[in-house]
Amino acid sequence: MISATGFVLAGGFSRRFGTNKALFLLRQRPLIQYSLDTLSACFSHVSVISKDVEPYSQFGVPVLRDESDLQTPLAGILTGLRNTHTEWNFFLACDMPMMSQKIIRRLYRRAKQPGQKQKVEVVLPVAGGKWQPLAAFYRKNLLETLPGAIEKQISVRDWIKLHFYGAVRFEQTAEFTNINTREELDALETD
Repeated sequence: MISATGFVLAGGFSRRFGTNKALFLLRQRPLIQYSLDTLSACFSHVSVISKDVEPYSQFGVPVLRDESDLQTPLAGILTGLRNTHTEWNFFLACDMPMMSQKIIRRLYRRAKQPGQKQKVEVVLPVAGGKWQPLAAFYRKNLLETLPGAIEKQISVRDWIKLHFYGAVRFEQTAEFTNINTREELDALETD
């Protein structure tokens, strides 16, 4: 097991999807179950973070309520970092069912890489040239900068740029597929 904590972010409003996509079925399983299974195979401690706790109590892991009502992934990261006992914490969106343990382990190796002049605070994948901040490791010490960033409504990407981060490049992009619409879910269902 990786010496870190895993969090599934399920606090979005699923506007483009039309209903709570985390609970929508993909191959007879709730979409969120894929993220939970992947994280449970990597981490001893896994929690769900959401604005609404009740729908996720059925999954057998702790569910934490977002500490901010603002609609931003930074609210979920804030909640996770306030409720962790580990230095490193992996946050994964609930709508990324293809994420693999192999990718998570590669990111963790980068986070723990010795001999750096400055301590890396965020380790995120860049897949096909695109940042993937909702499948990334965040160091607990970032907690102090989050409330101000949320209040100023800074984007996750811009907030990360304010810190020392390490990017891990991936040529393949399938593992980073995220589901925003029913059409995207249907396409994955038929693959």
